[in-house]
Amino acid sequence: TLEVQVQSILTERTRGGDVRRMVAVGHVADRDGARLSRRLIELARALPDSAFLTSAALRADGSGTLSGAAPRSADVVVALERGGFVTRPHLEGRGVRETMGGRALERFTVIFGEAGR
Repeated sequence: TLEVQVQSILTERTRGGDVRRMVAVGHVADRDGARLSRRLIELARALPDSAFLTSAALRADGSGTLSGAAPRSADVVVALERGGFVTRPHLEGRGVRETMGGRALERFTVIFGEAGR
């Protein structure tokens, strides 16, 4: 994750590490950060228009979790399956029904597996 890569840079710096190694680690963090950002945008675009995310955790291997709300949480799983951006998306537990902004929505958490598996 980016947090691990940033920690690697800080660790290298506190050890009085070589600037070239710190820059190399920084480039990896930039590249991975851009890749993860693009992936998050793809996932958000795959969601139904009536759904929104409240949190996302994406790992470098392509797996992760998405939490949010939608009129029907099952529609989120179907949309992610159709989009083909993730494998094995499934709801963690049941959607919790509540009213938000005058709309009846279900809170959800979707877990998905590694990309391409």
